[in-house]
Amino acid sequence: MITHQVANSILFVIWPGIYRKYILFSSSSYRVNMRTNLGLILPLLFILAACGQQPAKVAATETNPYFQRDSNFLPVAAGGNVQITLGAMDQDQQLLTIKADINHQQNEKVFNLPVAKTIDTAELYKFVWDTATSCYIAVMKKNMEPRYYHASIQDGYLKILQVGTAPVRISDYAERLFAADSIGRKMVKSFRRRVKSGQLMEDLVVETKSLQPDSIVMNVTYGAVSKSETMAVPHFLNAGVLPTDQPDEVDYGVLQDGRFVVLYNIKLNAGELRLKQINKFSGVSATSRTEPVQSK
Repeated sequence: MITHQVANSILFVIWPGIYRKYILFSSSSYRVNMRTNLGLILPLLFILAACGQQPAKVAATETNPYFQRDSNFLPVAAGGNVQITLGAMDQDQQLLTIKADINHQQNEKVFNLPVAKTIDTAELYKFVWDTATSCYIAVMKKNMEPRYYHASIQDGYLKILQVGTAPVRISDYAERLFAADSIGRKMVKSFRRRVKSGQLMEDLVVETKSLQPDSIVMNVTYGAVSKSETMAVPHFLNAGVLPTDQPDEVDYGVLQDGRFVVLYNIKLNAGELRLKQINKFSGVSATSRTEPVQSK
């Protein structure tokens, strides 16, 4: 029970202006003051208690792995098979059929979705396996935002569900894959451009040749100067040239994990052809990733 003295102390701490007015009035009526005091303090105590609990909610959200970003996230090997079939594209909405075969179970679900019609059908959807029995499917909608579905083993059964929001690490990765499609359309296996550098006006030519399944040669020529670099690149990755916004500079690399990874930067400086290695592969297996090259 809050006594008159305790109420005065609390009011002085949390609301000194009201406390001073209250003291002037308290000499005339103790009972009226006590009711006023409690009427002011109790709501304030509830507000303070609620505010004190708010950081805990934020902390819980920040530590929830569902909402955490992970720029190093990589999908696992597919633990089954998931297929997408789209209905007639001349309709306002398309029938989206998802067939899944995971852990010796089969399931099929049909959804209605207005899909994007400005990109190739093969680029409309992406699969992201986060475990051997869990696959997220991202399908690009007409408004150019992905809709997510989830095929997974839950409670011992294979289920295919639409999800409002995919885990952030999944959506980030899927969006990189969609962006990589745009980059891939700009990549070329062979590159030729007329470039003026210093006193020279010559063709800058970049070509790729395969030596072995996991080894390629990059040939670069500018005028009478020709340079070659042999490098290890996993055979399932396509290497190519990506132009930059500078006419005398291009990047040579691969698309991996939804990113364009630069292996070499090719640049002309006052007529001089310069090649700078940026990244290299540490191996050629399916799990191999690039690592930065130490500057000399």
